[in-house]
Amino acid sequence: MEDSIYLLFLTVSLVIGFLYFTVNSYLAVTEGKEERRVKPDIREVTAVIPVYNEDPELFEKVIKSVSKIKFVVVGDGCSDPYYSITKKYGGEFVHLKKRSGKRVALAEGFKRVRTKYVLFLDSDTVLEEGALEQMLSSMDEDVGGVSPRILMMNNGKLSYYYAEFFERMSEVLQRALSRQGKAAVLYGHCALYKREAIKGLVLSKDFVQPKVLGMRILIGDDRQLTNYVLNHGYKAKIDYKAIAYTMPPKDIRGFFNQLIRWTKANYLYFFEDVLKGTIVNKGTLYAFNAFYTNVLPLLVLGTTIYESAILGLKIDLDPQTYVRLTVHLIYRILDFVMSGVVPIFVAAKHVGIHNGDPNVVLHVWRRTFSRESLLTSSIHLMSSLSTLPFAVAVFRMVDRDKVKVITIGSIALVAQMAAAVYALLTLWKQEGWRTR
Repeated sequence: MEDSIYLLFLTVSLVIGFLYFTVNSYLAVTEGKEERRVKPDIREVTAVIPVYNEDPELFEKVIKSVSKIKFVVVGDGCSDPYYSITKKYGGEFVHLKKRSGKRVALAEGFKRVRTKYVLFLDSDTVLEEGALEQMLSSMDEDVGGVSPRILMMNNGKLSYYYAEFFERMSEVLQRALSRQGKAAVLYGHCALYKREAIKGLVLSKDFVQPKVLGMRILIGDDRQLTNYVLNHGYKAKIDYKAIAYTMPPKDIRGFFNQLIRWTKANYLYFFEDVLKGTIVNKGTLYAFNAFYTNVLPLLVLGTTIYESAILGLKIDLDPQTYVRLTVHLIYRILDFVMSGVVPIFVAAKHVGIHNGDPNVVLHVWRRTFSRESLLTSSIHLMSSLSTLPFAVAVFRMVDRDKVKVITIGSIALVAQMAAAVYALLTLWKQEGWRTR
């Protein structure tokens, strides 16, 4: 009976996973119909740029990229050299004497905006020439916000490859959702909004002191703004012809902290959408993706617990095992990359069985097909194969340093899963922003 339920669980997971990867991948790599474009007028845009502890040289590049439009820089507890750079390019500088956080800085800058559109831009994000005009052209009557495609600046560190790979992997899902005007998030790095579409939120207490499910909690502004836009009947889009470059986290710790912030925000707003029923207004694909991505970590944990606790998988304690364990873990990580539901902990069982045999991977599959039912093994194999369209789509999304980004950046998948588990376990715990 238990085996039958387990097989049913694997089969349902396979079907859902196949639909998730195939539909999103297809929508990501195919072109939708060309929509009517609005004639851009950059005079109708004001940029709001919060700044704190930013590299002055990078900050000046950011300011140069928006120097043709009105812009307001908000010094969050800081002044020079940012004040001098702002004035050099003809911008307005607002000095907050006490550091109050990005949300307060955005709200203070927003109060100075009188144009039809407002561009929220991070102090480490540089707009490519023509990007603003491109985003403006996507601002149809029913569109509330638009973000550009975000590319990482190569800082010469491993974190660049992690961050770039993660962005390109996320891009597959974002492209699919954006085609329906239901982008999961308009990027906090850079987003163009209709001023009137977000005025009610940005100038409210709910923005400066956000609450989710009635609880005061630290959470990113970008997800809240996107949710607000979608819940008020507007479309949210990513214009992939517009490009912006941003600085990746300084190291793997910074990248991991970033993933935790994003994952917590994702879970909290997912739960709120479900409980309030607002998720049904965001379309079938949005709801399907939200359920799949938020339930996936629970499925991985559940499968791991079942295979280790119920099926009784054991680890061989022979010291020589750990050499082969390391090799086989690499294999299992690759399998995890392809399937997402096969726990890497099962590697310990196979390594124990084949203690002394260097050809671990070959025997793993032989033992798998001889010790487990053919049906179970086939489902695992098909689950891995079902993600091939997604892998191909991600490969196509990577434009620069393709080999390094994919090989080194794939480690980001392990970090992402770890961040997802940690975020779940500490969902309501206040830990600060995990930023600089």
